[in-house]
Amino acid sequence: MYSWGRGDRRVAHDDSLPPGKFQFRVAEATALGVPTGAEAALTVIVPLPFWKQVWFWAMTFFLATALLIVLARSIIRHRMRAEILRLENQRALEQERLRIAHDIHDDLGARVTQISLLSALAHDDPAFPEKARSSFDQISRMSRDLVSALYETVWAVNPENDNLDALGNYLCQMVNQLCEQGQLRCRLHVRELPTEIKISSQTRHNISMAVKEAVHNIIKHARASEVTVRIDLNESVLTVSVQDDGCGFQPGRNPSGNGLPNMRRRLENIGGSCSIETEPGHGTTVLMRLALKPSA
Repeated sequence: MYSWGRGDRRVAHDDSLPPGKFQFRVAEATALGVPTGAEAALTVIVPLPFWKQVWFWAMTFFLATALLIVLARSIIRHRMRAEILRLENQRALEQERLRIAHDIHDDLGARVTQISLLSALAHDDPAFPEKARSSFDQISRMSRDLVSALYETVWAVNPENDNLDALGNYLCQMVNQLCEQGQLRCRLHVRELPTEIKISSQTRHNISMAVKEAVHNIIKHARASEVTVRIDLNESVLTVSVQDDGCGFQPGRNPSGNGLPNMRRRLENIGGSCSIETEPGHGTTVLMRLALKPSA
């Protein structure tokens, strides 16, 4: 029958207010709930959490951007230093290669040439017995072969030849000389090769040795009268073919010797390929392909 109230409450709780501006109003009433007309109001502002405010996200974006810029600059600086160090090491290595090439050419080449000349003079001297002159003749031939091998080494080591044009010129000279020694006609079909395409000494060495092996096989086994060499560059793919008009051999039969496996192995070591096309009575074609990487 009776309801008892409290008139001394001074606190109001509301934990569900969203962020925003609110007006808290109180009104006085009698014990029976009749308003007396006395009122009061209080403005209440519920702020946004700091992680939801614009300044926080702006500062976060600014800090993140600054951090990314600093990180990117640090990575670029590190890469530039590594690249500069690599270029300096490469330049030092090329200078050392050039020095070695000059030393081989000027010192060892001159000494071996002198040995060859002295052996040739001794061979023509009638004062020596026939057996000694025969030995001097053998020494002279071996010295000439050694001079040729030294020239090949100088060419492979010299960094000035680390380009495609130098490789093409050397292959033409080498094939022409080998064909002249083997008394074979030589036909060269070589397109203009750019000097700006760089080729490492290892690649040049393997290609030249593979071509040399192919010509040697023709001289020894093919019974050919003519050798045709084609060097072409098409869409960064270097193609070198060595063709003869000799006897050929059965494709399914492995010829004696290690020449063909060695050529394939040399091209595979530098990322290329080597294939042989042959038919009995229609000659043999050795086709070498190598995809060249663009220069940095």
